[in-house]
Amino acid sequence: MSRKNRSPEHSDYAPDPFGDQPQDSVFLHEDSNIIEDLDAHPTTHTAVNTSFEHDDGRHEAGKRDVELYIRTYNTLLRSSGEISLKALVQAHYNIDSSLHPEARSPYPDMSAFIYSVLRLPASIVHCDLVLLGQSEEVFLQQGFQVDGWEAVTASARRRKWFYDGKETLAVYVASVSDTDDIVPILVAFQIEWNKMYYLLNADSTTMQLLETRMDRTSPVFAEITKVLRERLHIHIDDWHRLELIWGDRLWQNLLIIGKQRKSFSLRMLGGSHVGFVRATRKWWAPVEQLLDKLGLQERPVYFVSSNTHSLVNLVSGSILNRQDELTRFALSGRDPYLAEECRKLQQGTVPGNWQNFLYFAAREWMHTPAGREFIRNREREEQERGIWHVGARHGLEIDAQVFELARLRAMEIDPRCRMPGMDHLARSQAIILNIDYPLGMAAYRMMREIMENLVQMRGIYILGKAATLNGSIGDVMISNVVLDEHSQNTFWLDNCFTAQDVQPYQIYGSGLDNQRAVSGKGT
Repeated sequence: MSRKNRSPEHSDYAPDPFGDQPQDSVFLHEDSNIIEDLDAHPTTHTAVNTSFEHDDGRHEAGKRDVELYIRTYNTLLRSSGEISLKALVQAHYNIDSSLHPEARSPYPDMSAFIYSVLRLPASIVHCDLVLLGQSEEVFLQQGFQVDGWEAVTASARRRKWFYDGKETLAVYVASVSDTDDIVPILVAFQIEWNKMYYLLNADSTTMQLLETRMDRTSPVFAEITKVLRERLHIHIDDWHRLELIWGDRLWQNLLIIGKQRKSFSLRMLGGSHVGFVRATRKWWAPVEQLLDKLGLQERPVYFVSSNTHSLVNLVSGSILNRQDELTRFALSGRDPYLAEECRKLQQGTVPGNWQNFLYFAAREWMHTPAGREFIRNREREEQERGIWHVGARHGLEIDAQVFELARLRAMEIDPRCRMPGMDHLARSQAIILNIDYPLGMAAYRMMREIMENLVQMRGIYILGKAATLNGSIGDVMISNVVLDEHSQNTFWLDNCFTAQDVQPYQIYGSGLDNQRAVSGKGT
């Protein structure tokens, strides 16, 4: 069955839902029409069909609404066939998501839309079917040859996505938490897409403006852009953010939005707990093979969940050993911000840490010919220091690193980490196993797999980012109580860190210990 959508049907008259009528809802039923002046022409009314998702009224959202939302899509996804995402829209409204506060508004909630865009591949604009599966084998068994599809990525989420070049995306899900993350993002994306679809079709001239080809530096283009932005009710700051994300594809994507309503279908392939366990074991296999090859399987282990750049920057010396080259690059003016910040730090006119600046500058430098040459040699250089990388090879998009403490070179470690007695590291038998932080229940499954296979676990260190009711960006929150919403258990931790441990290294922000945290679903 074709998934293409019909164009809006015009009628002679329809009531204005934005007028003074005794109703809370701004989204109407499938067979209703609305009329509204969406432009700057107060006497011009264009009737359009609003056959998109609707809300029958506002209410105070609570935990039960969230649980109902989760149960609804998990129940639907048990089907062996495709399900329509439209069935979840009302439940999405009912949770009053803090990330989608204007879901019910007839005008775009650009914060929610941009949040979704950053967490979905660019090819999502061409797709109306999303397949969820736990491994490549699951897709192949169902007849989807994802090994021959294009591998695509999202800017703000580490997941394996594959695009068939037409209208289908496939994504690996590592746990139920991935489903809890993907589904609301897709629903929000669809809701905001369809708002823009109706706004773009409220006046026939809007699509004509989008199809106009002209020099982007001309004043006429700037004026047309302003008209489009105003008809879409998008604030200029949000428009600039969308320009930054979509770049040259902005007008093309808006044209795609204006031509067709979005109506996603979802299909879960597999989804059993056994499948998640198998996927986790496949992830662990190459890590275990490396430990066996190096003879490290029985060593004492310090387990860290963080990212794949912080620890290696601190202990390898690979970036700090190129301080002069990085400084020249920063001052070259290729990036004006880097040049200005470098001069300020050298002159001491701003508070900051020089090592942190070098780590930051290295990200841009690696795009240069010299930086690419460094990347080619980096693996060998780090292996000489006992640092080994294991890239993600299967469904779980989680890289791992192994650090042999005895082979680290004390004089190359970040100065802030040097301390008396570091010479004892040369006699240490211990290793650090660091993984690129997993999401939600995948973290539990990976932690369980690691604990079942490594005997001498000496410490567990979990680092990450979090939303907080108190504090500001840059604060470090150290928890000793965690409520886990998956199990409804509360965990009391004897945290080895206190605020005094981190405050000496903070220039901005505060160290907040004795905090309470919540591990929410989908996080």
